[in-house]
Amino acid sequence: TVRSSAPGEEPWRIRKQLQEEIQRRDQLEREIQSVQSDIYLLEGQKPQDTIVKKELIKKVHDPLLDEEYHRVQQKLLEESRTTRVLESELDTLRVKLRGIETEMKEGAQQYTVKEVLRIERDRAQEEELRRLREELEEVKRLKMVRENEIIQIQKQVTILAEEKSREQEIIREEEVIKVQNDPQLESEYRILLERKQKEIDSRKELEDELRFLQERLRRLEKEKAMAEEKISIKEVLKVEKDIALEREVENLRRQYEDEKTKRSSLLREKTDLQRKITSLEEEKSKVIIQEKVREIVRPDPKAEAEVANLRLELVEQQRRCRDSELQLKTHQDELIMLRNRGPQIEYKEIIKEVIKYKIDPETEKELERLRNEIVDKTHQTERFEMEILQLKDEIQRWKDTKPQIQTKEVVNEILQYREDPKTREEIESLKRKLAEEQRRRLDLENERATNEEKIRIKKIDLSQVREKFVQQEVVKMEQDPVLKSECDTFTQNINNEQRQREILKEELIRLQHQKADLDIQLEELERERRVRREAELEIQRLRVRLNELEIRDKENREKVTVKQKVVLQQDPQQEKEHSILRLQVEEERHKRMLLEKEFNALLQQQEILERTEVREKVVRTEKIQVERDPEAEMDIIRLKKSLEEEEKRRRELDQEIITINSKLSEVEFTNTKSSKELDYIREESNRLQQENQRLQNEVRKLQAEIEITTKETRHITETSPVENSRNLEIRLDSLQRELSELRRIRMEKDEEIEKLQKSLSAMRVKREQRESHLRRSIVVIDPDTGKEMRPEEAYKLGLIDWKMFVNLQSQECDWEEITVKGPNGESSVLHDRKSGKKFSIEDALRAGNITNRQLQQYQNKEISIQEFGVMLSGRGK
Repeated sequence: TVRSSAPGEEPWRIRKQLQEEIQRRDQLEREIQSVQSDIYLLEGQKPQDTIVKKELIKKVHDPLLDEEYHRVQQKLLEESRTTRVLESELDTLRVKLRGIETEMKEGAQQYTVKEVLRIERDRAQEEELRRLREELEEVKRLKMVRENEIIQIQKQVTILAEEKSREQEIIREEEVIKVQNDPQLESEYRILLERKQKEIDSRKELEDELRFLQERLRRLEKEKAMAEEKISIKEVLKVEKDIALEREVENLRRQYEDEKTKRSSLLREKTDLQRKITSLEEEKSKVIIQEKVREIVRPDPKAEAEVANLRLELVEQQRRCRDSELQLKTHQDELIMLRNRGPQIEYKEIIKEVIKYKIDPETEKELERLRNEIVDKTHQTERFEMEILQLKDEIQRWKDTKPQIQTKEVVNEILQYREDPKTREEIESLKRKLAEEQRRRLDLENERATNEEKIRIKKIDLSQVREKFVQQEVVKMEQDPVLKSECDTFTQNINNEQRQREILKEELIRLQHQKADLDIQLEELERERRVRREAELEIQRLRVRLNELEIRDKENREKVTVKQKVVLQQDPQQEKEHSILRLQVEEERHKRMLLEKEFNALLQQQEILERTEVREKVVRTEKIQVERDPEAEMDIIRLKKSLEEEEKRRRELDQEIITINSKLSEVEFTNTKSSKELDYIREESNRLQQENQRLQNEVRKLQAEIEITTKETRHITETSPVENSRNLEIRLDSLQRELSELRRIRMEKDEEIEKLQKSLSAMRVKREQRESHLRRSIVVIDPDTGKEMRPEEAYKLGLIDWKMFVNLQSQECDWEEITVKGPNGESSVLHDRKSGKKFSIEDALRAGNITNRQLQQYQNKEISIQEFGVMLSGRGK
């Protein structure tokens, strides 16, 4: 028995060399692909499968836009319902206010209301504006940095694509309005897609290589079989299968299937990870624009950390996949080596039964060729490593160099990334569709592999070209940016309307509190009126008593003069409360005007933002077709009209609330004046009671003196005549002195009474003038200079708008009632000092501008002088 030990040692050494070369699998795959292409060229052209994909664009409605439209409709209905509730409450307030006015009107009183409209800047808003500007500059800077990084990455991609691939890209330039996502996430998403494509290409290359090796194995087996048949003709040989080799081949096949399943599981895990990454990127790339809130939402650090963790897991899975591919490559090489070694041939003579082992010369040639290929591939690997180092240095150099950026148009955008649950549902549905499409693609690839095997087995004509038409319906749903912006504006307007409604509700509650306070004040006024009536009755009774005493004094030829001193004094506590209320009213008006000014500025800014159009040139390789739904546009127009009507009604409600506030301020002012008059009447009644008490004391004193004088006269008559004459002279002198003293006192009292009568007449005239004169002037203060100006000047300078100017001008008035005495008697004339015109009451009666009932109401002080003046001038019609 002769056995050769060289064939056992040689495969071991070759296996060791192959294991060392497996670590450079990426470079060898390219070489294997080139060898594979050469072998395919030697075998001949393969039948070509032409796949023509037809893309059908199906136009459907955007479900997000429809849902947004229904939501806006519901909000609009809710706003109209709240507006109706506010109108009903406002009507009730009007009725109550009219009742309060009818109870509180006691005639027009003289007062001058000076309304100061102070326009100041809100420090908090200025600070917020400054902070938002700084954040906007920071966002712009970050955007420029991201754009520079994107340009660098695009340059690197183009350089690598030009150097490593010969495929020609067809770039179609379209001008579209783009809703931009996060550029950093998009670049990372593209990198992941490229990695995914590379992995798919490597898998396809490995599958092609496996099919090629299987085909080559079958061809080598046929050649071996032919060689074995030739040997059997010459010699008597007994060929048997190597059971150990078959077992090893089965083990290798089983390991190959295991590795294939592992690779498919790793690919599934990789697709799951990529799906998670894309979902996270899409969650972070949603754009939601809010006008009023002014928020700049940045990427969530937790989401970024999760993306980083997923990327690390993806790298780990790719490393495991490469390890499994390396292991699969080693097993494939071992399988090829064992196939090339061929079956062991036993040479047995019939007589001696000798088993001969002989080395196949073709196997030896194949081993020699593999040795040479290993050496060549080692050199190629070193050369490829040098090229990779050069490319890395060039990429680093390109990274270090700053790219030249040519900015054609600067667009100030604030990108806000938030998660939209509706878009998330849409993404989940698209992911399911993508998985379905991937499954179909795998089925098609399997079918294509089976067809290729059939084509190879049947050896159909290579020149025949078959075309396979795959018709696939692709539904693309794109959001209309115009409709989306309009929906955003609608939502913003609705939010503004809701805020205004809350403000109106607060104003309504405040007015209700004021009404309750006014009701309490009315009750107090009623009590004060009853007290005043009682005091007036007491004063009248005292005056009657005083007249009686004066008559009795005249009988005694004595006259007593009453000196009455009237002191007018205001209540300091009430004056302080009045000033506090006036300051609060002015502060509330100032706040309201600031809010109205801010609202108008926001409306102008909204109109400017709606008019601005952002046009950006973007190079894309897909076709985007966006169409507007005419029904949705009609609904949007109808919603706009209804929204404008709601805004108009809200402005009317605001105007009515302003008028009610002015009327309430007037009522408060009249309350304060009436309370002051009541205090004055109380003080006057107290002084009159004190004076009455003093007069009663003096009357008692005079009565006592009269009794004393009568007693003295009786005593004188009873005494002697001499003594009587002397005593009478003395008594007469004393009485004359007392009489002169009393006359002097009487003259002084008369003078004091005349002075008091003059002062009372002056007070009466002043009170009559106060009741017939009403004047109100309004002043606007410039916040920058502090200058006081008329509303006309403020409107010309742009401090107030037209509506505010008309409102302030309508509140100004200056009416005066003048009584003219002529030959025909007295006639009353109302003088408008503001315009200089005079209106006669008799002429107005004859002209029919007023009626006798209205004149009677004015004389009874049921209507104010301002309302009566408007009726006289004919402007009330």
